[in-house]
Amino acid sequence: MVLDFEPFRPRTLAVRLAAPPATVAPTAARPLALPFDRDGISGDGARTDGDFDGAGRTIAGDLLPARLSSGGIPFRTGPQAPGQANVLDCRGQTLELPEGGYDRLYLLAAAVGGDRPATFAVDGAPVTRIVPDWSEAVGQWDNRLVAGELQADPARIAPGYAKTVPVAWVGTHRHGARGENEAYAFSSLFRIAIDLPAGARRLTLPDDPRVRILAATTAASDTNEAVPAQPFVDPATATVVHIDAPHRIFVEPITVVLTSPVPGATIRYTIDGSEPSAASTIYRDPLRLERTTAVNARAFAPGLDDRFVAAATFTRVEARPPVAVDRAGLAPGLACRLYEGDWRSLPDFSALTPLRSLTLPSVGLPADGPAERFGLVCGGLLEVPGDGVYTVALRSEDGSALFVDGEKIVEKDTIDFTSARAEVALAAGLHAVELRYYQRDFTLGLELKIDGPGEPLAPVRPDRLYHVADADPPAEARLGPR
Repeated sequence: MVLDFEPFRPRTLAVRLAAPPATVAPTAARPLALPFDRDGISGDGARTDGDFDGAGRTIAGDLLPARLSSGGIPFRTGPQAPGQANVLDCRGQTLELPEGGYDRLYLLAAAVGGDRPATFAVDGAPVTRIVPDWSEAVGQWDNRLVAGELQADPARIAPGYAKTVPVAWVGTHRHGARGENEAYAFSSLFRIAIDLPAGARRLTLPDDPRVRILAATTAASDTNEAVPAQPFVDPATATVVHIDAPHRIFVEPITVVLTSPVPGATIRYTIDGSEPSAASTIYRDPLRLERTTAVNARAFAPGLDDRFVAAATFTRVEARPPVAVDRAGLAPGLACRLYEGDWRSLPDFSALTPLRSLTLPSVGLPADGPAERFGLVCGGLLEVPGDGVYTVALRSEDGSALFVDGEKIVEKDTIDFTSARAEVALAAGLHAVELRYYQRDFTLGLELKIDGPGEPLAPVRPDRLYHVADADPPAEARLGPR
């Protein structure tokens, strides 16, 4: 079939397949009943139900069907009602295999805390399989984003990789520990195949609770596995390691997880700032950090380039104390000033004369304000409910900056409507905030989100914003710590 394409000329083809010259019988399969011991799947109406990964996150049950098929193999997942177990942690249990001439066992499984080499035993004979991590990407190009930071040094770019274990199911979001839908935080379950010799009766699971099984099926057919005509991906040439933690700053001790998607790779790490070598400490369990620490990690695997080193520094900080202010003199909302001007970056508003003053109930733009060439400064007090590390996400078009207790925390200086994020450690109570914004032309918008201990990232609640009655924004920003 020959086609010609000119610029901006899409073409659509319809292909109708002829009847196949031969057919094969469907795979004879039998799902197994599993002794589930973990609630790791939650429905959208009860997102905080369960804990799949040990950090409170769960598989989105609204995406995972009760019955699914992967590669022609049917799987039956567990119950999803709140409080019901639906995941099996591998702790060396023994499963009885059904009679019926089944020659292969398929598991719907995933690991947490990185890919895990898992050793099963069929009637005592060991069989090792790689069980990939449920939340790690199954593949990526060379990546400049390492441990959450953009790398400019080519030597620090993480090598690309592609996992080869068949993906059986993908969830396009998961449920967070605070009940939020974590959009585009993908979760994956994998199809793990284990051959069964004739008459096999027992399968012993690995003694590794980081390997988690959601369904199991025995199958009997000489056509139950497609054979690729050629590899779909290029073989790996280099090792890669990932560093994962909730934040880069911390008040209380923090847990850091190291993972590598390279099958059979050994991770070695240092916490003294030096580069890991083949003699450095082998990573076996998550790291618990109690003080500021530079973590460097490297993965070693036979025949692969192992020069890449992932690096991240985790800084212990003191939570900023709340400001001293008489609550009796507070009013709801933020005290704001509106300015007129044509800027390409944030100006020094203190040298300008405002058009007018106003009060806004929440972070945003005034409904009766101009549409182009203006600036806005809003000051007030933000109440945070508990001690801890908070993430702030500032989204605007055009530029903006957020000051907390007199210090600039985050600045967004691009002209597209995207977010800039930062972390700040705050003690419970009131904290002085000042938000500066300018709009030049075309699209406009301003949004501030915040998360914190026990709360998802969400727009700042109006009932947590105050200002000193009859005070203008600069006075708010000068409020000092207690």
